[in-house]
Amino acid sequence: MLPRPTVSVYPSSAQAGSIFTIKSSFIKGHALKFTIRDSSGAVSSPVALLDDESSGDAVKDDGTYTNVIDTKGAASGSYFVDVAVGDKTLKNAAVFTVTEPGSGCVKVVNRGSSSEKIDLVFVPNNYENSELANFAANILPRHFNYLLSKEPFASHAYMFNVWYLPNPQPFDCSYSNAKNCKDHYKSLVSSSCGFYDDVLVLDKNSLKETGYSFERSGSFQATGQSSSPGTEVLTLHEFGHTFGNLADEYDAPKRISDTNAPNCDVAACPKWCSTSANLKIPECYKLADKTSCETMKYSYSFNVEGVAGWRNVDVNCVWTRTGNTDVCSFPYSINAYASDVSFASSCESGAACYYGCDGQQGFRSSKHSIMGDAAVREFNDVSKRHIEAVLQCCYSGVKGGDDVAFCTDWNKRNGGAYSACISKLPAVELPVPKDGSCEAVAGVLVVSKDTKICKDVYRAAGGVPPQIVIATDNVLLDCDGASLVGEKSSGYGIKIAGASNVEIRNCKASGYSYGLYAKDSNNVKVLDSDFSGNFKLVDSSAFLDILRREPYGGGILFENVNGGLVRGNVLRNQQDGLSFIDVKNVEVRENKADHNAGWGIKLYHSAGNTIDGNDFSHTLRACDADSPSLLCKAAGLDSDKIGCGCDTAAMLLVSSSNDNAITNNNMRHSGDGLFIDGKNGLPSTSNYIANNDASYSPHNAFEDVFNANNKFVDNVASYSNYGFWLSYSKNILVDGNTAIGSLQDGIAADRGSGFIIKNNDLSQGTNGINIFSGTPERGYESSESTDYYITNNIFSRNKDSAIRIENTGSVTISSNNFECGTCLKLIHADSSSKISVANNWFGSADESKFKSLIVGNVKYNPWLSKPVNIGGGLK
Repeated sequence: MLPRPTVSVYPSSAQAGSIFTIKSSFIKGHALKFTIRDSSGAVSSPVALLDDESSGDAVKDDGTYTNVIDTKGAASGSYFVDVAVGDKTLKNAAVFTVTEPGSGCVKVVNRGSSSEKIDLVFVPNNYENSELANFAANILPRHFNYLLSKEPFASHAYMFNVWYLPNPQPFDCSYSNAKNCKDHYKSLVSSSCGFYDDVLVLDKNSLKETGYSFERSGSFQATGQSSSPGTEVLTLHEFGHTFGNLADEYDAPKRISDTNAPNCDVAACPKWCSTSANLKIPECYKLADKTSCETMKYSYSFNVEGVAGWRNVDVNCVWTRTGNTDVCSFPYSINAYASDVSFASSCESGAACYYGCDGQQGFRSSKHSIMGDAAVREFNDVSKRHIEAVLQCCYSGVKGGDDVAFCTDWNKRNGGAYSACISKLPAVELPVPKDGSCEAVAGVLVVSKDTKICKDVYRAAGGVPPQIVIATDNVLLDCDGASLVGEKSSGYGIKIAGASNVEIRNCKASGYSYGLYAKDSNNVKVLDSDFSGNFKLVDSSAFLDILRREPYGGGILFENVNGGLVRGNVLRNQQDGLSFIDVKNVEVRENKADHNAGWGIKLYHSAGNTIDGNDFSHTLRACDADSPSLLCKAAGLDSDKIGCGCDTAAMLLVSSSNDNAITNNNMRHSGDGLFIDGKNGLPSTSNYIANNDASYSPHNAFEDVFNANNKFVDNVASYSNYGFWLSYSKNILVDGNTAIGSLQDGIAADRGSGFIIKNNDLSQGTNGINIFSGTPERGYESSESTDYYITNNIFSRNKDSAIRIENTGSVTISSNNFECGTCLKLIHADSSSKISVANNWFGSADESKFKSLIVGNVKYNPWLSKPVNIGGGLK
């Protein structure tokens, strides 16, 4: 009896005119046919599914049967696929949907629900239908990868979803028709992706201008010549307009009046150099007498009209009358164009007063910014701070401000432009005590019922640090912002012992071993509290002990806890943010556990937990047992004298920490981003790691060693020493990740086996993938490097090799896109390895151009004549 074929269609939904691929897995050597039925029951003619390297099939006679459907002219609606094998027919084997033009929004970066994320919708314009596959595989990811790799977006990449709206119908988006273009595409996107936050149109050729945004904060931008490398910089510039409400900073007099924008100002620069809070005024404006004023000089450059070349001129401050008052000021209204006026030494950090932003009448905060010069490729400090505020005040949580006082003041300083996006989150009132009373904390306070703490700062009295103890079920503790201050980093600020259904809110505790300790309890909730500034290890001479059960110290410690929620807490500037020992089924969401010196969160023998949407970034320590590196310096440590890391990690899983869901977390600039260690016979298995960003690690963005069955999906692991270090692990899935710019390898594996590596961007490193058998670890001599399946990946411009293989068993490499640039090799395999590399795109259909770049026991024939459509998942 023949088995049941498995059938899939990609994409599952797209607009009329799109190409759908039908794929079926079955026994080799059979004849399969499919028919299509629409919702009325009409049936198409039978079409063969092929296993002969044509019509989308990748490998001949491998039991995967494929064909494509062109839906040009098809009516919108659902279509059902029936597959026949001999005289047997599998009805409704798969279904796909054809939508009207302007429909069919496809999510390519999934960070979570649209109600809680910022949704960017990219739309191609003036691309032929035949070009959309290359657009989706290469052009689209290049643009949004670049956008989300730049600060401050990079540190908040977990907040962004990316969508793709295929659009085969061209539209005139020239600058003269900008309004009509905006109206057309916003209407098109609204009908298909009504949840969008920003629309970004990538125009192939008709938009001769480099790009434009239709009004700042207009949620619409168009970038021209988007197929050309480098135009992703223009996308970042235009996004600064639409998302940050930033103005152009060109050195162009009388361009447009943008001095009310966050990054531009009038002559005296009050936004950065006035007497407002936390700012300093320029020396000119501090002088109260005429003589002192007129002796102050500033050097700048200007071009006198009619005279070629630039001249350096010393210009005095001037004593002028404003109303009825004589004041010292800078003579900005001069008959020359000045480009380089600077008060930087006495202004807010990272800001100054430079000409720009409408020439003589406007000033910008720095000479160098992507808003003024695409070659800079970065926002200046003022713009970064403003965008950070937009992210916090307009999109934090469920698209609402989480710090109302800050956001309200920021909104006022921006002329009330952000009132609509700032909303005060609803307060949760403590139901008791009804008489409005509260408890003070003197010494040890035992809480056995719902209690509110009197808002105060409680310190040690008589040598006894303040402490709150809960050992009773069904207790709600609201500290109302009260602070407990410990001594000598010992003891616990709040302790929960043997209790169920305990909830902690609005508490602060610092100066303890741990701010909060819960043990032998069930359903513990810790919400909106601050447990920062607790114990921190001073010794920087050795590696941390990752396998020790006893924690070092830090913010929150759960031990033998089942069920609960840790949400919205601040857990910074200590050894660890959170430590879990024997913890199950706890949700850890939206905490700020960054800038710690050990682990943002450590799981020891803890399973079934959900860790989502947290900031564990900058978990790092100076350590002279590790080697200095530029990535240490980038994280703020003196890399010339001391190393960093020593097994610090944003997240650490050890001792059989299984079945955890780790999603949407920021783990950037940490010793390791995620470190899963299963040595000594206690592997941590079946963890799902998705949509996290662990870039800029001086060691490994993701390290998974001596484990099995873990899945890495849609993560970012860029600009690290290694993107993924996956040694001695088995049955690992690496799907849809981005690991570009690795100092060493995008993916490295010593004696790994059973890997599926697909849909990843592994570009611009030393090696894209490096798999090998090194000298075996004691106790693991039988581990072999074998059974790798590598498909649908992008390898572009790696310095040494796209894929490097040594002493490895079976490796199948198919349907990948290789681009050499100045690489030494595309595939470099030793003679002992068994490699299959047929049906890849090697950057050219001309064998003579890539033959010399494939070295070793490798058969590359047949090769593909055009690039593979890699599709969604890349970031």
